[in-house]
Amino acid sequence: AINDEEAINDLSSICDVILSHNRDILMRADDSVADIVDDELYMIRRSRGYAPLPIFFNSSKNVKVLAVGGELKNTFCLAKNNLFYLSPYIGDMTNLRSLDILKKSIERMSDLLEIKPEVIACDLHPRYFTTKIAEELANTLNIPLMKVQHHYAHVLTCMAENNFNESVIGVSFDGTGYGLDETIWGGEFLIADTQGFNRAASIDSFIQGGGDKSAVEGWRIALAIILAVTKSINETKKVAAELNFIDETKINGQMFLLENNINCVKSTSAGRLFDAVSSILGLCNKSTFEGEAAMKLQFAAELSNTDEFIEMSTNNIFFEICKRHLQGENINKLAKIFHNSIANFIVITCKKIRNESKISTAALTGGVFQNTLLLKLTSDKLKHCGFNILRHKLVPANDGGICLGQAVYAAHKL
Repeated sequence: AINDEEAINDLSSICDVILSHNRDILMRADDSVADIVDDELYMIRRSRGYAPLPIFFNSSKNVKVLAVGGELKNTFCLAKNNLFYLSPYIGDMTNLRSLDILKKSIERMSDLLEIKPEVIACDLHPRYFTTKIAEELANTLNIPLMKVQHHYAHVLTCMAENNFNESVIGVSFDGTGYGLDETIWGGEFLIADTQGFNRAASIDSFIQGGGDKSAVEGWRIALAIILAVTKSINETKKVAAELNFIDETKINGQMFLLENNINCVKSTSAGRLFDAVSSILGLCNKSTFEGEAAMKLQFAAELSNTDEFIEMSTNNIFFEICKRHLQGENINKLAKIFHNSIANFIVITCKKIRNESKISTAALTGGVFQNTLLLKLTSDKLKHCGFNILRHKLVPANDGGICLGQAVYAAHKL
């Protein structure tokens, strides 16, 4: 709420007094949120106190750009003269009010910075509201529109924040992004520079069934990965019953969707993999806020000091955790083994890509790397293997930062 009318309508039911002011608020600025990693800020939400402080990226492409950002944790970016101005945090584009705020904020910040865009960038996803806004603005202004693949934008953001202008191995791990093959990506290894990218590898795929519910109910993903490993409906039901992490009625309902390919899509989402492990270990079956299952898994892992890891592909790592849980191993130890194993998997994959590409810089990005345990484990292992590491500091690894990568791409491709 930024004016008296909104405050009275939205807040009067939860407060006795509203303190007003005679100075209008033109740009919303939510509180910034940050973690600390290796004695440095690690931004979760970049807003008050930091936005719109620009990021300098020596790209030598002095194009005026508007990048409208992502659908969740939205921020947008305006760029000129190698300076990239990220907006304060706006939020999730889930209703008309949020969309209206985004449009007005773009207009006001464009006027403030005196940037009239020559090109607009947005996410590749055809059904995002931000994509629709970008298309409308491009038509109105009669300027080009460039759609940028989600995980590539993450990698470019990490490169730009570190002012790194050479090729990288981008390790882009998050929950959901629209892939070039029209499936869900989210556990990606990209060979990338400012001109484009190649998808070099990914985590194992699985069938994500249940639509939006699968993003908050990790047990659905757990069943899908068990099915991907066993390749048997009956065996999946048997393992699920032994794990006793969800009731039989829900198991049968989800298996019906998977068996008949109803509301299902192929997925390589690393975020959903963490949710699935959290579910089978009994930590969180249904997230009540974004990231809850993965956070509980991280906190459990931090209670164990084991260095053990499983050297397998990601779906088989998950299945091995299932079997060891059935054998009664300590939950905290298994959570830590999972983190160690994913970090080890990332390092092995990066080494393979380095051998083929001769690229020795790895950029760690995407919302999964808000998990500071995974971030530190992966960074330490990669450094030990001689990699140069790029990671985020003042720009979020999550979708709150992808507008920067979108703007970098558009500036170079115009």
